[in-house]
Amino acid sequence: MDALHLGAALVACPAGFLASLICIIVSWSLGRVKYSKPSRTLRVAMPRCLTLGGFVIFTLIAQMTNALPGFDTSSHYNLEHKVRLKSDTPIPDSGTLTLPITVSPEPIAIQADGPPKIVKVDSTKPDLQYGVGEEILIDVTFTSPVDVAGAPTLQMETGCKSAACRVKEVQSFTCLADEGKFSLTFRKTAADNDYQQQHVLNIPTTADQEYLKQVLEQLDGINKVTVFYDDTDDRDYSYGRRVCTSEGNLVRITFDDVDSTVGVDGDIPELTFDPINAPLDPRTYMNLGDGSFLRAQLSGNTVSLSSTATETTKGVNYSNRYAAYVSGSGTDTITFKYTVQAGDSSPDLEALSIHTSSTSSIHKAGSTTIEADTANFPTNNERYRYISARGSSLSFNRAISIDTSTPTVIRVEPTTYSTPNTYGVAEVIYLSAVFSHNVTLYHTTPGAPHVATTPYIILETGAQNRQALYHSSSTKGNVLIFKYTVQPGDSTADLDYASTSALIIPATAYIRRTSTTPTTDIDPTLATPGDTNSLGDKGALSIDTTTPKIDRLTASTSLNPSSYLDGTTALAAGDEVYLEAKYNFPVSVVGEPRLYVYTGATTPVAQETIVAVPENFDYQYDPKLVKTSQTLGINLQFSLMNTLAAAETVEFFLPNFGAAVPDIGNLTMVARHPVTYKQLPISGSWDATNKKIVLTAKKSITSALSPLSPADALFPSGITGENGQRAI
Repeated sequence: MDALHLGAALVACPAGFLASLICIIVSWSLGRVKYSKPSRTLRVAMPRCLTLGGFVIFTLIAQMTNALPGFDTSSHYNLEHKVRLKSDTPIPDSGTLTLPITVSPEPIAIQADGPPKIVKVDSTKPDLQYGVGEEILIDVTFTSPVDVAGAPTLQMETGCKSAACRVKEVQSFTCLADEGKFSLTFRKTAADNDYQQQHVLNIPTTADQEYLKQVLEQLDGINKVTVFYDDTDDRDYSYGRRVCTSEGNLVRITFDDVDSTVGVDGDIPELTFDPINAPLDPRTYMNLGDGSFLRAQLSGNTVSLSSTATETTKGVNYSNRYAAYVSGSGTDTITFKYTVQAGDSSPDLEALSIHTSSTSSIHKAGSTTIEADTANFPTNNERYRYISARGSSLSFNRAISIDTSTPTVIRVEPTTYSTPNTYGVAEVIYLSAVFSHNVTLYHTTPGAPHVATTPYIILETGAQNRQALYHSSSTKGNVLIFKYTVQPGDSTADLDYASTSALIIPATAYIRRTSTTPTTDIDPTLATPGDTNSLGDKGALSIDTTTPKIDRLTASTSLNPSSYLDGTTALAAGDEVYLEAKYNFPVSVVGEPRLYVYTGATTPVAQETIVAVPENFDYQYDPKLVKTSQTLGINLQFSLMNTLAAAETVEFFLPNFGAAVPDIGNLTMVARHPVTYKQLPISGSWDATNKKIVLTAKKSITSALSPLSPADALFPSGITGENGQRAI
């Protein structure tokens, strides 16, 4: 017995003896209480208690010899011990556990002529989102230079990977016949020749939906279809649904699952049909059918079978694209070019594999026998790992996303806001059309842009709609700015565009998703006017081009002495009187417009001249403020911006004038040039019913005969609109 087992026994034996003794004492005590005969209890309990003691001794020795640490093979009698390693092996303080570890030698060899391996897949393109037409260069770096022959390709993970981007192809055909058989032909691609096409022969007119489904799913490339027969048939006559009926059965086939090699991006070539069930074998030129063909038995019936199926729903299932090799032979990095196509999609672009063919290859530089190791192509955001001989993937090195969806108009809103949000004639409103992607306006006409080639938004502005012309592009990239200038007659309480099709793009221009090779046109559809994200919803702009008018012209009660107003103090030379003109709209004043009050030194006449009077001039006569009993004269000065044609009229509304002056019948009117004072060929009349003065041109009057202002010296400036306020 070695020291380890001897020590364990010295500890375990007393413990086992003590356990047996305790067991005997307890059993004897219980026997006295229950039987009053302890000897009987001892006879029964003695073997059991001894067994318990032995179990304790054995257990302690086993545990201590297996778990007791501290026996180092080099310091304790130079003995070796097998130690059971466990996660909870205790090592007491000052104890040590020395374990010899033997490592088998592994030969390591360096193969100088080994195949080049892929180190990483990367791109020089920045981490952005790319759309249709844009080109992305993909670099594949090897451990050593390679020679490229032919045109290898690089498969990109850009195809549809979920049902959300997939549309199932649906085709239909019609068969009218009473008996016989027909055949159908399927080509995996439109380019398949006669040797590659597949036939389904001897389809009976009585074939039900399950039969047709099974024969279609036997075709190479078609995994699952759903066949549906139209309800308009003659099942009562034919005793159940059948592919051909005496009335003509419409059959619809939905291609639920097909291989990626079928069709182009999910668009499957249409099935073709042969009513005589006799397609030719391209090798032997023999008929392949069994000789039975479609026939009509009912009186008046004629066999009718669609020659080609009708594509009722075009299938969409975009497949992965391939990047073409462009350069890098003789170096350790070769480059492929991937051009984004319609339908491509990837949140994090990944390259999947390199494909070579019988006419293309990638070899170690200078060798024609050592092919590059392209089988271990890194994918799935894989980083470089030496131990697995795999490089880092494109998605690990770059964060490039592909999105070829069509840009749409998210909203139309004012570019800037002003207070108040009511605009008048000649004021400019800038509108922003915000798109879902970055867009750019392109012109196809040399010298563009100009009005004929400029997109615009039709605005609802009252009697005549106006155009907000394209003005510029925002620095944000997804915003186009349009400019609308308010014109006379425009009016709306809440400015909005005219309809959902109000964004007009002329034929000589187009708005496309921004790209190095732009091909994706925008969807110009706007939100319904008044709905969420429409201009009416976002803008709260109003247009009012009604000319401001003077509501009241009085002497100022705050600036004039009260003695001037009540007539107790006569005005003398040099006295200043302040007059107030109140307009019905806010106005801004530029320069120094003047309001002339002519007293008439020789012939006392109270005469007031209003400069630049609008068409709705409203004069309020107050006899208390006129210190004369002479005739009141009013000079209405106006300008012509365009020619006033013969018989054309100019109207001035004075709604309060007639009520304040009873002797209106003595009103006379004379039209004169404001500078030369020459009388103009205009006649005037007073419309007492409508309270307006009507001036009628006797002959054509040009603007030169009635300029904008009498003279620069007398009227250096006028009253104009500014900052959203009214011009008068």
